[in-house]
Amino acid sequence: MFMAVLAVLYALLWRLTGREKLIVGSNSANRARPELEPVAGFFLTQVPFAADLAGDPSFRDLLALSRQTALAAYAHQTFPFSQLVAALGCEPDASRNPVVQVLLLILEGQSHGRSGDLEFKPVGLYDGNSRWDLMFGLYDYHDLGLAGPLEYNADLFDPPAIARLLELFYRIIDAVTAAPDALLSALPAATEIAE
Repeated sequence: MFMAVLAVLYALLWRLTGREKLIVGSNSANRARPELEPVAGFFLTQVPFAADLAGDPSFRDLLALSRQTALAAYAHQTFPFSQLVAALGCEPDASRNPVVQVLLLILEGQSHGRSGDLEFKPVGLYDGNSRWDLMFGLYDYHDLGLAGPLEYNADLFDPPAIARLLELFYRIIDAVTAAPDALLSALPAATEIAE
């Protein structure tokens, strides 16, 4: 699921920006070693997924690239993000996240939970601040499909722009589902979404 949504997100960003080289980040629990699984503590790290979309690939090719990119990035997920930032020579900038400005999270969704006589319901904890330009926080509800918030930097986007972005996202999903061999240039574009 993650690799498919990542490919759609790459297609969306390519259609919006025209940039061939894209980076989307995600968080990893960073517990690849079995001895760390039962340890309490915060091991979360950010993993960047870089892709080169040069040559106007088909969505099917982009999906294969997304898979290859994700597997390669996860193979190195234990490399600390702060060391990656330092190795790349990124200058500190309080107004932007280094390396990653778009984040994709796909988490297992639970409509509700129960333990004995207690019932649990999800509670949103959004503090009103976006740490990325865009953050797709999707929950995979096995009975409902994918759902979740799109967090955005209000200095860069306004609600109507985000509504158009989401409309384009949905149209791209419909297009690649109907024709997975379509070239990226043939997918719906932002200019097709009414202002």
